[in-house]
Amino acid sequence: MAGTDSTGRTRASLLLRVQDPADRESWNEFVSIYTPQIYLWAMRFGLQETDAEDATQIVLIKLVQSLRKFRYDRSKGAFRGWLKTVSQNAVRDLFRNLNRVEHGLGGPSCFDQLQNLEAREPRHELERILEHEARKNILAEAEETVRARVKPANWEAWKLTTRNGLSAADAATELGLKVSDVYVARTRITKMLRAAVENLHIDDTEGGPR
Repeated sequence: MAGTDSTGRTRASLLLRVQDPADRESWNEFVSIYTPQIYLWAMRFGLQETDAEDATQIVLIKLVQSLRKFRYDRSKGAFRGWLKTVSQNAVRDLFRNLNRVEHGLGGPSCFDQLQNLEAREPRHELERILEHEARKNILAEAEETVRARVKPANWEAWKLTTRNGLSAADAATELGLKVSDVYVARTRITKMLRAAVENLHIDDTEGGPR
């Protein structure tokens, strides 16, 4: 079944799956998702291309190091606290590296970049990016899990009314269903998605299925 491992348990989100260094597929997915987002984040704060590339590597390395130690505890709100800590540490390492360049091989431009980063509090923006991407991954996995458990017509009814903005009547006409069936499918699948998000072990109180 999609969204489950060989034992039938719901699989964890990407940020938890990559704790296994041997899971190359998850690591490739992780890099493909986060590298461009982190790079754009660095560019937005005025870094030159080379420095933005270095910043991206610094943040990715910090994420990798922290992920290997991370243990989720919903009761302590560990995921968001972890994101804040990782973001803060990644930015601190970036400052440290830029400072070394500025006092070594770099010049005024590097100093200006560092000042710009400090003034605009990039930790909060980085935290937002990491959390946004994590939520997208969680919801995608939840949808994959639920879609495999419901009838295709019911899934389409949910998608047409919640994602495409169609009325229940229009969706019913397009799918050849009763309007009441569309309402039932939408309500049931929304509840299933919320439960699936919970089963993915990461608190997602904002931005989840409505």
